[in-house]
Amino acid sequence: MRPYGTDPKRIARTSEFNFTTGQRRAHSPSPALTEYNRSMRTMRLLPALLTFCLLFPAAAQTSKPRSQTSAEKLNSLLAEEWDYELRTSPETATFYGDTRFNDRLADFSPDFFAADLAQNKKFLAEFEAIDTTGLPEQDQLNRSLMVRRLRDNIEGAQFKPWEMLIDQFNGIHLAYASLPSTTSFATTKDYEDYLARLHQFPRLFDQIIANSRQGMRDGLMPPRFLLEQVVPQAQPVCPAGCQISFLNQPCRSRAPAPRNPGCGAERGCPRLRKVRPFRTR
Repeated sequence: MRPYGTDPKRIARTSEFNFTTGQRRAHSPSPALTEYNRSMRTMRLLPALLTFCLLFPAAAQTSKPRSQTSAEKLNSLLAEEWDYELRTSPETATFYGDTRFNDRLADFSPDFFAADLAQNKKFLAEFEAIDTTGLPEQDQLNRSLMVRRLRDNIEGAQFKPWEMLIDQFNGIHLAYASLPSTTSFATTKDYEDYLARLHQFPRLFDQIIANSRQGMRDGLMPPRFLLEQVVPQAQPVCPAGCQISFLNQPCRSRAPAPRNPGCGAERGCPRLRKVRPFRTR
């Protein structure tokens, strides 16, 4: 590389050489040349500037709003699906502290399971229709997990799991034994809701018995060895020949203090004690 002072091109740009004195005299470029250089820089930047102006509004009006709309739609659909689960499984709502459905028990009729399958198919179509392009990773994961769960539910319906509701791990003899401990008893309405639930147990038992008998006719039965384990599991739930019902537990161990004006123990407990204990069917 040549030293800066010996480069003829740089000399021509920055100074004028005096051959008589052997010295260089610096000078400023002419106004015309300066304006020309500015014009050339502007012309070189113009295409990039035009491209930015044309593409940026299009991107702002298409991709970004589309992602926001998809996210809002996904969150709304997730909330709708969750609310459906709580409404159709009131016991689950109670477990999570949602008291809106505390006066209901789940429906185990064949009509409900047919309607539930149709609703799952509807939810699946709606979730699959959501465009996840541009959505955060967490939202994409939520959609993927929901789609997978709905597909599993739909595919599993062909095996009629509602005809095999009792085994060594699951069944009303285990699930509903914990209902008093997961229910809130702070107001009179809490006791009234609980009492309304108790009156629905006969309907619940009839539905599960009918489903199990239909399972026997369809050849859908858990192994005998597993079903034999159900009997000893159920005995501690209803001891002493069911003369003492676990459903009265709120009045035996969880009744609110009598001085609490908001509690319903004074009115609720006498009515609960009149509930007939379970009988062997």
